Amino acid sequence: MKIIKIILIVPLFLVLWMFSVFAGENSVDVGLAGAAVEDVTAYLDAAGAAELLAERSDVTILDVRTPKEYSAGHIKGALNIDIFEDNFKEELGKLKKGKAYLVHCASGRRSQRSVAMMEELGFEKIYHLDGGFIAWKEAGNPVEIEEVEVDVEMEDKE
Repeated sequence: MKIIKIILIVPLFLVLWMFSVFAGENSVDVGLAGAAVEDVTAYLDAAGAAELLAERSDVTILDVRTPKEYSAGHIKGALNIDIFEDNFKEELGKLKKGKAYLVHCASGRRSQRSVAMMEELGFEKIYHLDGGFIAWKEAGNPVEIEEVEVDVEMEDKE
């Protein structure tokens, strides 16, 4: 019985290993000259994103949430371009393609679509914050909140 299990499990591990080596989303490809060429997009968890921002001041944070979400809390210094706006792709096209960008939304779905558009537009280095702003906050990373002025008239209670 143990031999049958081994015969079934070993090929499965071999296939999984081959898949991770040849098709991993963060894999390194070998260029024509034999030099390693990094993928355009790297996927980072909240800790990895915080580390990236601490180490590199040249990374632009791109927040693709709505302005309302952004003003309720965002990563300090983030540029906000709303993916729901009709001119979103046009606004992305105005950004410098040679710069590095850390892209996020609330949970990761909208930013994944944004990353695909950025790759299509020819951006050279994109970091995706997996889990989005929710993961960033849950990891205890700093959040900046815009102050909103509220004009409220108080009634006298006489």
